[in-house]
Amino acid sequence: MSGCGVGEKLIEKQVEKNVEKQMNEQMGADVDVDMNKNSVNIVTEDGASIQVGEGTVLPKGFPDDVYVGDGDIVSASKNLSGEGFQVTMVSNKNIDYLKQKYTGEVTTAGWDIDSDMSMAGVTIVTANKDNRVLSLSFSPDTEQEGKAMIVLIVMEN
Repeated sequence: MSGCGVGEKLIEKQVEKNVEKQMNEQMGADVDVDMNKNSVNIVTEDGASIQVGEGTVLPKGFPDDVYVGDGDIVSASKNLSGEGFQVTMVSNKNIDYLKQKYTGEVTTAGWDIDSDMSMAGVTIVTANKDNRVLSLSFSPDTEQEGKAMIVLIVMEN
């Protein structure tokens, strides 16, 4: 919502409270909606979380042996479908550079590359370490020309 009027701010806060209440009832989750920052943060009672929008950061406990860089985080989740993390980023780097950079960084951190494939402009690399599996996906951003999407998924094996 734009504008700085007191009435607009009151309406914005009421909309946020209504959305939070509905999501709490439907999901059994503690939900924080901040429309001023164009972001949504959802945390469930069992520790699952998702954050989307401006100001998104890595979830608490994200493994430090998984490289995250060369882009802006647009969404991040923890334990939504099992034990693990998912981070989506947008980068202005090209896909070949990103693939080389990420595979180099995770290999240096002790991950073993299992597969590496490219099809229809999408590159997917999988790796394993200890009892975890890592999936790295690089694709053109269909909404922003000249940008690439990076999706990192780390799951317990």
